[in-house]
Amino acid sequence: MLISLLGPWVRKEACGNPLVVCMEDGPLTEELDRHNISWIIQKLSARVRKLGDSPARREGKFTQIMSFLFALPALLFSFWEMRKFLNSKKPNWIHSNGFKTHLLSAWSAPSGTPIFWHLHDFLGERPLMRRFLKESWRPGIQALAISKAVADDFSKHLPDCPVKVWFNTIDCDIFKPRILEGDWLDSEAGFPGNFRGLRVGLVATYARWKGQDVFLQACHLLKKRISSGLRFYLIGGPVYKTSGSQWSESELKKLIRDLNLYESVGIVPFQKDISVVYNSLDIVVHASTRPEPFGLVIAEAMACGRPVIAALHGGASEVGEESISCVGHEPGNPVCLAAKIESLISNQNLRNFIGVNARNRIISVFSNEKVLVNWHGLFRGG
Repeated sequence: MLISLLGPWVRKEACGNPLVVCMEDGPLTEELDRHNISWIIQKLSARVRKLGDSPARREGKFTQIMSFLFALPALLFSFWEMRKFLNSKKPNWIHSNGFKTHLLSAWSAPSGTPIFWHLHDFLGERPLMRRFLKESWRPGIQALAISKAVADDFSKHLPDCPVKVWFNTIDCDIFKPRILEGDWLDSEAGFPGNFRGLRVGLVATYARWKGQDVFLQACHLLKKRISSGLRFYLIGGPVYKTSGSQWSESELKKLIRDLNLYESVGIVPFQKDISVVYNSLDIVVHASTRPEPFGLVIAEAMACGRPVIAALHGGASEVGEESISCVGHEPGNPVCLAAKIESLISNQNLRNFIGVNARNRIISVFSNEKVLVNWHGLFRGG
């Protein structure tokens, strides 16, 4: 999301010369170069990078306390190095893009520098970071939440910190409707070619809460009622290293076999151009069982003019308008999901209606042009 914000901003020369401070070299720096955005590396030690709530939940409270004590010298050194760097640059404002960098910015920024904490996740789910941020907040720090759900959650825990809802931005020149054949998707999934039916897909990481099992159960119910003319796709892959936090491909394939869906469901790895995936599907499904902070897949697919069926809780409920620009279903309920998919399968006019309204909704609320005006006003003090 940082690229989608700064890319058009830099092209339109809306904010002078932004400098992105990265914690390590990698894919982000490559993307920054591609968009002509200046960056610099200020590395965090491995011990500092390991600190957080995920290790605390996995390793236990005592182990995490000891890890924190061992990491304390490196943490203090990181604060000191960042403070020297920021004092040398004298920034007009600081935009922080993650919980660890929120802490770094609060303790390292020159006195009087406005700080914006960009919130991409629920603070209520992060007890360790919640405690640190409470101790770190000071006047001059403002929070920007990617959804009202994230803003409300943040305000429960840091009521003194002002927070504004600042939706994620979607590049509608990249995510746009295209006329595509889905044969390539069939090939990736191992299906035979020349299919002329409808393609229904779930695009998500393999995190268990993304609802692949709910989607597959809904597919099973649909195949009992509709015997032909339908293909289903799981598009995604594993991204986390935490044991037990995500599906393995072998587990998903076993679930597909157990539900007798091996001829109807294909597994497709993440694609670099995800807009092509959306445009190759007739219906895009979102099935997360936990509330989303925002729901980026929903917004991207809507920008491509696809009819989306979404689990409307958390930030996802703020992206589309039920029965106008998206179709909602009860989270974790495969019977409800199957019924909503069937309602779109059987009604092409409804699919077209939802798809057109979806595109218009994203352009009017979440497009680069719309969001850029708000960012420009914020950082100019408007």
